[in-house]
Amino acid sequence: MTRGLTPITAPSRHQFYVYCRNTAQHKQQRYLMSIFKNLFGPKNNSRHHHIFAHKVLRDFMFSSPVNAIVKLAGDSHVELFDRCLAVADAMVPNEKRGFSSKDIHVQHMLIDECPCIIVQMPEVRNPLEAYFIGIVSRLPLSRLDEAEGMAADNVIEYLTLEHSNQSGHPNVYGGWRSDGAHIFFGTNSEPTFAAFHHWLCTIGSRNCPLAVTPASAFQ
Repeated sequence: MTRGLTPITAPSRHQFYVYCRNTAQHKQQRYLMSIFKNLFGPKNNSRHHHIFAHKVLRDFMFSSPVNAIVKLAGDSHVELFDRCLAVADAMVPNEKRGFSSKDIHVQHMLIDECPCIIVQMPEVRNPLEAYFIGIVSRLPLSRLDEAEGMAADNVIEYLTLEHSNQSGHPNVYGGWRSDGAHIFFGTNSEPTFAAFHHWLCTIGSRNCPLAVTPASAFQ
């Protein structure tokens, strides 16, 4: 016998039976758990959630800021969301959307006399999806008529509270510019309406982005 090597012995019939039985039970347990998870566990959102918040609604808001603010602050926001979701549907035709415009909630208020719309998205399940969207006018309500002819970025801010793209990491305060550039402002571990509203009211933090990613990076 070669020194230093342990001889390999074949398992007995009983050992082999026990191994096969345990393996079969383990596979059955995994199979049953997968069925349970598919039926009752949380499901990932389709891409509609991300596209709506980070692309379609953003583009609409910057295309006609004052008109969009009026629509969101009134009863026609469901109609607006239906139109945006129809665009998202066309962008991912092979995916089934799991929410409707009625699952998206809107609150409007004034921040330093400037109109503010907070959009609460359906439940977040995937990285970088938005919990909340904040559309904040840079002009007071009494001066919105002056927005005619102004650049969209000088009329509104489009801001988000996004789910982290890494497990265990804080959520992200972000935003978008009309040219498609993404803005990173910082992190927050509390994805609540109160926390987001408080941040929107802190104008100084919104004027000091930590990083800006150009639109070309997303193409």
